Amino acid sequence: MKLKNHYKPVRSALAKYGIIIGKRIADTANLFDVTTINGYKTRTVCCKVFMHSSPAEVEREYQTACKCYEYAPEHFMRVYGQPVPFIAEDTAEGYQKNGYAILMEKGTPFTFAPGPKYVSFYVKLLRDICLAAKAVHSMGYIHMDIKPDNIVINSHGNYCLIDFGISKTISGAVDLYDLSGSRYFTAPEIFRGELSPQADIYGIGMTLRFVMMNGIFEFPEYLADIPRLYRHKKELVPLGSEDGYTHRFLDIINKAAAFDPQNRYQNIDEILADLSKIPIEENVRFYSRCYEYDENEAV
Repeated sequence: MKLKNHYKPVRSALAKYGIIIGKRIADTANLFDVTTINGYKTRTVCCKVFMHSSPAEVEREYQTACKCYEYAPEHFMRVYGQPVPFIAEDTAEGYQKNGYAILMEKGTPFTFAPGPKYVSFYVKLLRDICLAAKAVHSMGYIHMDIKPDNIVINSHGNYCLIDFGISKTISGAVDLYDLSGSRYFTAPEIFRGELSPQADIYGIGMTLRFVMMNGIFEFPEYLADIPRLYRHKKELVPLGSEDGYTHRFLDIINKAAAFDPQNRYQNIDEILADLSKIPIEENVRFYSRCYEYDENEAV
């Protein structure tokens, strides 16, 4: 059951719990703006809808998200209450589907935007993601799915990680379900069944490469020469007046996204140490946009 084809039954089902959802606020994830809760209007809440997950999977994401927020509230989104179970029912098409909704603080979805960008913008983006990933690792977890779709901007103006659906404990094991995400951002050793926090470092590196390429995938991913692409590919967004630090920053990204884990950063602190050598402007503008949605139409 694809939510985009069954938005109205889901909306109707949640309305029975006093939760009125409106426009979609993320491109791929089932995140929706919540306009009203029990008759009270709100502008600060959204909900994530699960239609293909087991109760155990939903509970795991809920518990992990709560622990992350408690550990580092400035780098994660607040979760409000237990997951809400509901039944999406369409009498015309004759189906019933079980679903869950998790209410959380509404953030601004992060997307790369055209136009001039500067090293300070990328440094802030990388630093915030690294701090969030470091918190995840400190609690004994591996996020496993770091990519642009799972980055939002919170009320503090920081870039935050969301979506712990396939997160693992550091002592966990890889299964086929872990390979269902975006392969572009998945560390190559994951496909060999090897699991370590370095997998998140690879996801961070590939996320920055993807953003710097303005949303263009590189092929083959692990052979791309970022400095050469920066100089010659028209699709790359210029880094602006702080160009003196461009190659130093690109070295950091290349090392984070190294195909061989032995050539990659061993931990998040190593990335942060190299980042600290690059000055950053204050009040760096972040880039984002919200997706328009007509609540009278199916998503």
